[in-house]
Amino acid sequence: VNSYSTKVGVYLQNVFTFLKLTALATLIILGVVKLCKGETENVSVNWFEGTVVDVSAWATACFAALWSYGGWEIANTMAGEIKNVKRTLPGAIILSNGVVICLYLLANLSYHIILSTEELSNTTAIAMRAGREVLQKENGDIYGQIGEKFFGVSVAISVLGSLGSTLLALSRLTFVSAQEGMLPRFLGLVQVKCGTPITALISMGFLGVCCVWPTDITGLLKYTGFLGWCFNSLCYAAVPYLRYRDPDHPRSFRVFLLLPIIAFLGGIYLIVTPFINTPIECLIWIGVVAVGIPLYYGFVDTEQSAERFTGWMVKRLSRILRATV
Repeated sequence: VNSYSTKVGVYLQNVFTFLKLTALATLIILGVVKLCKGETENVSVNWFEGTVVDVSAWATACFAALWSYGGWEIANTMAGEIKNVKRTLPGAIILSNGVVICLYLLANLSYHIILSTEELSNTTAIAMRAGREVLQKENGDIYGQIGEKFFGVSVAISVLGSLGSTLLALSRLTFVSAQEGMLPRFLGLVQVKCGTPITALISMGFLGVCCVWPTDITGLLKYTGFLGWCFNSLCYAAVPYLRYRDPDHPRSFRVFLLLPIIAFLGGIYLIVTPFINTPIECLIWIGVVAVGIPLYYGFVDTEQSAERFTGWMVKRLSRILRATV
């Protein structure tokens, strides 16, 4: 869809967002209804009983939580296609973060109202279990199955929405990097008829499949989170550094300097902790990223052999995909 049309992709994202918000609102309402009926057996217990106090184990939980709350950090990749970016981008990030935080806190509170701590710990599809639990108890097995399927479909829609928004935003990062010479030029092709970064989108999809294949979702979140926060931390450190080096450089908007400093310190924790616990796995993923160094100097720089290769790729892909630089 994103390859066909950016407008259609954005429209589809709006539809997915509406459906996700509807599912979250339904879940929250179910929890409120149960609470109003006086069914507080799951609320009156200590939710933190049995909590792991090992600080090194918190990082894995943080990766999953930060991924759930994520999205704001890639909004700036769409800055080139946003009107009045100085006003719109900060407002969009602040508003979306506030809405997401409120909805997710209320949804998690609803989970704890509907399900017991033991049920939450032993359930992998929590939303489906919550939908079945409430509707089955009130209306019988048929409605319980309907609730389970409703939330199952809602989770699938949420995954598709997340995938679509990630492809929409990060493909622009790949596209611009190729246009500016930091990635092979053939990744910066634009489909002539649709006006979309076709090769960047295809490369993102291919790399996504490669990342999913060797591991499960927990391992994927852990190690992509580790790598992502390596680069995020560098970005946070760059803000005070550039503010010090170029204090008078014109900027679309200025960030309160304490925020990137706090984010950088948190990023250091998220990098160091998994590296201490699983150094071999972390080194493997660092090695995967390090492969890009020889690829860059072999195929992206201005050496004649690299130019011949990238020129050949641009020519062939332009003809196959009907795209241009």
